[in-house]
Amino acid sequence: MHGYRWMYQKCLSNGLKVKKEEIRLMLEILDPQGVELRQRRCLRRRQYFSKGPNYCWHIDSNDKLKSYGLCINGCTDGYSRKLIWLKVGRSNSDPKVIAKYFLAAVEEYGGCPTFMRGDMATENVRIPTMQTFIRPSDGLDVENDRTFIYCKSTLNTRIESWWEILRKECC
Repeated sequence: MHGYRWMYQKCLSNGLKVKKEEIRLMLEILDPQGVELRQRRCLRRRQYFSKGPNYCWHIDSNDKLKSYGLCINGCTDGYSRKLIWLKVGRSNSDPKVIAKYFLAAVEEYGGCPTFMRGDMATENVRIPTMQTFIRPSDGLDVENDRTFIYCKSTLNTRIESWWEILRKECC
């Protein structure tokens, strides 16, 4: 289960008017072990696994400087956390621009990863198709294989943690 703050926000977003304290008390009854673990801050983190370098690249855009006309797009290697590209431009939502970044990285690294991971934003729509044609046929059924793994931005941990480092070091 989630914490009471998250549950409170979900209730509000669904039109339910409840008090935070009521939710906190209900969660203590329904999930006492989870409440105790959250209070002690000893929840188990998910383990990330990658078979090796260039197995999975994580791609994401950052809009924090968009109001200044600076749009950032980045990609990291899931295994080594190496920065594959970090580009600043006028748009990070144009699929052609992001496709150009991807193709430049594929050329620079001599191939593309087995998998890409990113959110379902409009800028990523061309990459799965390009990746299907570029990546080596390693015995996988490319037609039925997921070469691009769509996920929420918050679950794209490798690139999201890089944005956090950038924010802390540069601000």
